[in-house]
Amino acid sequence: MPCNVPWLCDHAEDHNLYIVFFGSECACLAIEKLARHKGLDVQCTVANEQTLPLGHATEHNVFTQPSVMVYDISSYSYQTILHIMSINPQRHVSLGLFLTPDTQLLITTNDIIK
Repeated sequence: MPCNVPWLCDHAEDHNLYIVFFGSECACLAIEKLARHKGLDVQCTVANEQTLPLGHATEHNVFTQPSVMVYDISSYSYQTILHIMSINPQRHVSLGLFLTPDTQLLITTNDIIK
């Protein structure tokens, strides 16, 4: 399926963009559906501040390709999300937010996807 999100598609094709999601099971299902609809790849991890308090920084992965760490704001507070991003800054990693359940918007630094 072709990608339907200009900025993300450009990066996905040129740089193998990697989208990693952390949030509730319900939000994971919703973002997977959105990703299929938009032709994007996403890796979902069902988690919250209690079960995985450091999100993507837990395993100290080093991302060598452009990657968007997307957090479900119903599972992680803004304060926690910013803390996670600040303790593990990486050149190729940017932040995304997934607003659920009402809006189901994926917000990245360059696009709003619904």
